[in-house]
Amino acid sequence: MRQRLVLLVVVTAGLVAAPSAQAAQAVSCSASSATVLFWPKGHAAVPKVDFPKILTPHLEVYSAGAGYPSSNFLLYGDAKRSIDPSRSCGSGVVSKTSAVGHARTINAAKAVTCAAGAALVYDVKRAKRGLTIIGHAGTRAYFRAEVRAHGSTLSYDRTACKAAAAPH
Repeated sequence: MRQRLVLLVVVTAGLVAAPSAQAAQAVSCSASSATVLFWPKGHAAVPKVDFPKILTPHLEVYSAGAGYPSSNFLLYGDAKRSIDPSRSCGSGVVSKTSAVGHARTINAAKAVTCAAGAALVYDVKRAKRGLTIIGHAGTRAYFRAEVRAHGSTLSYDRTACKAAAAPH
């Protein structure tokens, strides 16, 4: 009986600890440059690039290149705390990164392309109000997105990233 009680306590403790262990994860992709499509209020359908209507605030990350084909897709994250990494990406270790240097912060829909000298890693942290996603190479942060139902922002390093209009 005592062994069952100990086992029950261990299993229960594991279940209680599991949500906090899943609160942060790292997604590692091989691309050293990427475009972040930042949609702080969601978007209507964008037939030009074959995007369906998604009204939830979110971001999508693609390896940099012409257009946004599904073959370039790397990561999706939204204000409902949903995360969808590409199968071409693997898991990594959440790293301590510096603050975004030379930061410019936006709260409007944009396409932000960042070029790093090494493969970018995306640390994804779940919070009660949404997600925080940090794109970095080593300890250098290239962007930090706060994806929330209200008040989403994206800060990016303007020396390594360039903002342009989001597809429409």
